[in-house]
Amino acid sequence: MSDLNLALIVAAVGIIGGVWALNWWQERSFRRKAEQAFEKPAEDVLLERKPKTAARAEPDTPRLEPSLVDTSPAVTPVTSPSPQAETTAALSVLPNTVLDSGIDFIAELHLTEPVAVRNLQVSMEDAANIGKPVRWSGLDAEGEHWSMIHPGAAGSFRQLRVGLQLADRKGPVSDAQLLEFVRIIRLVGEDIGAVVELPQRTPALMAATDLDTFCADVDVLIGLNIVSRDGTPFSATKIRALCEAAGMQLADDGLFHLRNEHGQTLFSLCNLGQESFSSATIRQMKVNAVTLLFDVPRVVGGVSVFDRVAKLADHLAESLDGELVDDNRRPLNEQGLGAIRRQLIELYRRMEQRGIQPGSPTALRLFA
Repeated sequence: MSDLNLALIVAAVGIIGGVWALNWWQERSFRRKAEQAFEKPAEDVLLERKPKTAARAEPDTPRLEPSLVDTSPAVTPVTSPSPQAETTAALSVLPNTVLDSGIDFIAELHLTEPVAVRNLQVSMEDAANIGKPVRWSGLDAEGEHWSMIHPGAAGSFRQLRVGLQLADRKGPVSDAQLLEFVRIIRLVGEDIGAVVELPQRTPALMAATDLDTFCADVDVLIGLNIVSRDGTPFSATKIRALCEAAGMQLADDGLFHLRNEHGQTLFSLCNLGQESFSSATIRQMKVNAVTLLFDVPRVVGGVSVFDRVAKLADHLAESLDGELVDDNRRPLNEQGLGAIRRQLIELYRRMEQRGIQPGSPTALRLFA
């Protein structure tokens, strides 16, 4: 064998070894990243993910921070604002209770003359069929106040902002829905002679996926169950008396609700059986178990309200001669409630880090 042949054989072995080593390193690196990406803590049986009307889409792209383009003109503070500066500020500031750039894809329509709401009616009806919430807002003809625009309302507006919500409990906005929204807005602009400004679509879709992933992680429903100790059913009238003594009222949905001063539900109580509570049948109704429900992201002052739920659950169990249990019918003691409370604190910490306060208008929109 010549020296040349020997050199070629050695080189070939070296190349094969190098390729094998590279493949081994890439596979090891990929496996390590995959394990990190899919590591999740075990969930508590009482911290259930909120049932969706449709399954949330599982993103197959890396987690991305929202990157919507803000097309609003910048407002420079001045010591003595001129009328023009005041108008610019009014055009640029929109209360979060109307639209929120963190959860809305916002289109701006700049007009030379005010437009009447009746001229927007058809477009508003079309937008309502997109499949995601769309909110219309306008700056009044005097240029002083922004307000929501509802179908059939009177009045005229000198500037419009229209927001397509990026995510809700059904999942993130789709590309098709976003394109349909853009189409409708451009047609509106043509019809009323407005200059249309729109954010970039691709960053909005990435932001929608990221927002939906976050929402799915914190969208939790806590249930505390009270069951009969010996199988003897509870009297529904006694349950009603206990609920009303705690400030709860029976609603049309068949649940007892405790509401705050704004009418928002803090927590509710339902029958674990198939029959809902009804004022017409409650006198004859017997109940084997009830559940106190706490919708985590929708409650203002969440941890303190959960403490009230836990206290009421203990009171109901004692008064009904029942037992407080988890969804596997295992007794739930103070230690178990404490574990739920700690998980709840972590969920609220994550919401606050995201800038979404539990029970806020933004939270109520996302978790409607």
